[in-house]
Amino acid sequence: MEKKIKVYDMFSIDELLAELDNQDGSISNPEKERINMLLEIKGVSVDSKPRVDGRWQGRALIDNAYKSVYGKSKEEVIFKLQKLLNEREKPNTKKKSTSEYKLHAWLDKWYSLYKEAKIKPKTQEVLNYNIARLKKEFPDAPLKALKGLDIQEKLLSIQQTRTREILYQTLNAALNKAEKLKLIKDNPCAAVEIPKHQYKHRNALTIDEQMQFLEAIAGDKYELFFVFLLFTGLRVGEALALSYDDFHDGYVTVNKNVVDIKGVQILQTTPKTDASVRKVPVPPQVYEKIATRSGSDRVFDFTQNAVKLKIKRIFATLKIEGSLHTLRHTYATRLEEHGVPSVLTQRLMGHADIKITQKIYTDTQIDYINAQKGNIFSAFDTDLTQKTYDTSDKDDKK
Repeated sequence: MEKKIKVYDMFSIDELLAELDNQDGSISNPEKERINMLLEIKGVSVDSKPRVDGRWQGRALIDNAYKSVYGKSKEEVIFKLQKLLNEREKPNTKKKSTSEYKLHAWLDKWYSLYKEAKIKPKTQEVLNYNIARLKKEFPDAPLKALKGLDIQEKLLSIQQTRTREILYQTLNAALNKAEKLKLIKDNPCAAVEIPKHQYKHRNALTIDEQMQFLEAIAGDKYELFFVFLLFTGLRVGEALALSYDDFHDGYVTVNKNVVDIKGVQILQTTPKTDASVRKVPVPPQVYEKIATRSGSDRVFDFTQNAVKLKIKRIFATLKIEGSLHTLRHTYATRLEEHGVPSVLTQRLMGHADIKITQKIYTDTQIDYINAQKGNIFSAFDTDLTQKTYDTSDKDDKK
């Protein structure tokens, strides 16, 4: 069993050598006892004779590695060994470096310091869910121990491509901040490459499906709400937040939003983005049914869950694949089919980027294209009916 070194009040090297170099060359009994105790410790040894250069050498096992000391005499080597071992026994009083943050603690710190105060309650809920998922997927390792290869393998093991993409974005953002704060030298996510999530194309209602839908909701308590969404393109949360005072001169002013957080509806008096603040024209037949009243009462006193379940049942009955968002998509598609410029559609939809309007929300129907064939062909007014074309490959004839 390894003995623990006792910390002695030690002589200086000069004092010890002076004692050892007394006239008769003897060593005092207490000193002999100390030397014997030292040599009994596991991992400590002193050569039985000096080296070729005349010096004595000793070794001590420190932190699983041997360290050597040298001296003019065996006794000096023993003194140095004891000093080395005594230093090992002293507690480490160095302050822990902030680079020793572990992943889970850093995700919480990053959220509380850099995200929580500047995001809305619904976004807070989503981000907290993503952080909880990251903690579940990734072990609580020190930040400096994270490797790009390990992150790559873990993310690719997640089958849901959108979930994988969101977790990567969250982890990358947290580690980017750690790198800027010099908690880590480099962000290991910089070496990660994952396939981009392919968004499912959202189908708009065809004209025929739109008519079937309007017939199916006739007389229902949700009829006005669904018709309003279809004819204005508002987001569900925007429509549920409306009061009667938001309707003026044939327009509705959009400047707030309702979000559902853990079953509780919360009214946000700031919009999703700056572009979300807008005025949208309301068809007269719909406007007249709403603008007969005034005040701060909500126009549509429903919950998001209730209207989502209702439209799900309606579409299931009609055998149409869709959701509440299908009505917003249909609105954008009808505008495109009737020649409304994309930049105006973007404004009416409240999109910050016109690419979103053009790539996701517009879906010109083939029926409309067929109806417009005459206009399309009339763009080419050159008479080509009398011209013939040789489509043979002349090179083959050679």
